[in-house]
Amino acid sequence: MIEQEPRQPEPDHALAAALAAINRPWRLAPELPLSALDALPAAIPGVTRLQAQLLHNRGVSGIEAAKTFLRGEWRSQGNTLPNLGAAVARLRWAIAQDNTLSSLAITIATA
Repeated sequence: MIEQEPRQPEPDHALAAALAAINRPWRLAPELPLSALDALPAAIPGVTRLQAQLLHNRGVSGIEAAKTFLRGEWRSQGNTLPNLGAAVARLRWAIAQDNTLSSLAITIATA
C-alpha cells in the first residue's frame, strides 16, 4: 500500500473576498475614569484595570455581571452572538455533508 502525503489546502480566494467584504469600521470605546477602573479590581480579586475596561467595552457592567462573565457561565448571559442558532445548524449540516471549512466560512460570511 502506498502512503499518500496529506493534502495541502489550496488558498481560498473566495473566502478572503467574502471576509474582506465585511468592512466594519473600528469604534474605540471611551476610557473609563480611574474610579470606575478601580471599583471592579477592588471587588473581584485578581481583576486588573485592563480587564475592567475590556469588560465595560464588552457591555458587562456591574460587579455581579462581571463575576458571572468571568466564571464562564455563558448560558446565563442569553444569546450574545447574532444568528447563533443558524450558525450551529449550518455547522451540523456541514459536518453531516462532510463539507470543508472554507465553504462553510464563505456561507456564514455572506449570509
